[in-house]
Amino acid sequence: LEVREKGASVRARDLQGVLWGIVSFLQVTDPAKHAVRVCKVDDWPSFGKRGYLGSWWPGTVEYTLFQKMNSVDHQRHPCFENNFRPLAWWIEAEMGRQFHDLGLELFYGMCWTTHAPQIPIAHPRTLPYRVSVYKKYAAAHVGVYYPLDDIRFPVEKPDLEAFGSAAAIDGKHQSAIYREVIKEFPDWRFLVCAPFYWGPTGRCGMYPEQRDPYLAQWRKDLDPGIEVYWTGPRVKSYSYEPWHNNWALEAYGRRPYMFQNGMGWHNLLGYTIDEMDWPSTYCKGTLDKTLKAYHLNAHTPTDCAKIATLGDALWNIGGYEDVRATRRGLAQLM
Repeated sequence: LEVREKGASVRARDLQGVLWGIVSFLQVTDPAKHAVRVCKVDDWPSFGKRGYLGSWWPGTVEYTLFQKMNSVDHQRHPCFENNFRPLAWWIEAEMGRQFHDLGLELFYGMCWTTHAPQIPIAHPRTLPYRVSVYKKYAAAHVGVYYPLDDIRFPVEKPDLEAFGSAAAIDGKHQSAIYREVIKEFPDWRFLVCAPFYWGPTGRCGMYPEQRDPYLAQWRKDLDPGIEVYWTGPRVKSYSYEPWHNNWALEAYGRRPYMFQNGMGWHNLLGYTIDEMDWPSTYCKGTLDKTLKAYHLNAHTPTDCAKIATLGDALWNIGGYEDVRATRRGLAQLM
């Protein structure tokens, strides 16, 4: 970005770079004074794919742009729980169009198709039903997030009788969905979360199946094009070491999306103005080539100030200043 007395120019390697250059230009403007700072900026992100999980809200597109984030997952949204009313679907599809046109990645969570009361995979209508729903999103340029976290078990009786375990069917079923959808929509994105979405130091004794045998079968069956979520060594992880990431690479058979599941000095209980020291805590040891994306599990718009600080950290981890980032995020929201 180069701003001169009589004009400005943005040069970038691709269209997304142009987009971030325009955002940078807006960041050096002073609307009250009708002025722009004369400057030259050479800039690029520390980490490639940056974003958050949240609930749908009208300001998502603009907000995501101003954090220079490019990947968002809406866990709840207007058509949640199969509410495909015309207006609700138009709203969802329109947000998908805007994300797509801007070159940004958007997922919609589908726990209403995967959580209790679960639909038995053994039922002959289950696969066609899920494929039909997910194709609807694929046609709108939207990815699907398919979660099996927390309430995958107990496995439905028809599935136990037909397959013997969740491990024997989950990866195969997800791959079947993915392969059917990409026949018609080859660029479609499918992001899944296993019931064992943490490791290697978290507790695993609450489920009837063991983590390591489940993941071994799952990664064997999972199509290479499917993305996976991981929360770090524990369900809520506050620090990371390189060997944790190496474990994830082997356990899931691919570079995972980071699903940062705990935030704030009191485990999700904190103040909006709390300073977030991302480089030495939640991001320490995670921003390497092991991770494919970094998402913060947050409530939106409630946690938007926190997400703004993460946007700063993921963009420039070496120059991040927690107090300055917190003030900037709050000022932007105001």
